[in-house]
Parts: sequence; structure tokens; C-alpha cells
Amino acid sequence: MLTRAHRLTGDRDIRRVAGRGYRVPTPTAFWKALRRDGEARRFTVVVSTKVSKKAVERNRIKRVMRELIRERLGRFPAGADYLVVIRPLSPIPRRADLLRDTEKALATLIATHQ
Repeated sequence: MLTRAHRLTGDRDIRRVAGRGYRVPTPTAFWKALRRDGEARRFTVVVSTKVSKKAVERNRIKRVMRELIRERLGRFPAGADYLVVIRPLSPIPRRADLLRDTEKALATLIATHQ
């Protein structure tokens, strides 16, 4: 689980990242990143009912995604807020798909934030 310091909460902050963030598309999700003051990296994961009508499945996707982020937390560029929006796909994305796309997004974010 991400610590409180690494969670992006509050509608205002999430809308700011969604509106002005740098977009990194992947097959299972699109990532938005927005630089800010400070060293902390803050994340939020959004899974709409278009992905699945079942809350259990949406929550599982969010848990898996947060865990993948937590395992790679130190590799993400510091001083930025990140929004991850899972795309509605026919099959529910599996952990392997999310892992592959997290690595792809991470590589792109590192390259663009240097």
C-alpha cells in the first residue's frame, strides 16, 4: 500500500493533474504526470465503471496497480504528481499487462523528466 505521503488525494489536485499533466499512453492505461514543488511523488489510480461494473474487479485492479507503483516508487521522477487512468478494455487487464505497461510508462516518464 502506498503511504499517505505518496497518495494524491483531493479533487482539486487530481483535476489539476488531469488538465495540465503530460500524457503517457499505454495499452491498458494512460498516465498523466505534472511537476510540482517538493520531493514527494504522489499517485492516484482511477478505474471507472466502464472498465467493469463490479466493484470487486475495479478495486482489484487499483490494488494491483498501487502495488506495482509502490515496488517501483524510487524509480519515478521526484517532485511530481501522477494520475493513472485504466482504459476500458474487453478483457479485464491482468497483472502481467499492468506490469508491462507500468514499466513502459516509467521509462517514458524518466526520459521526459530529465
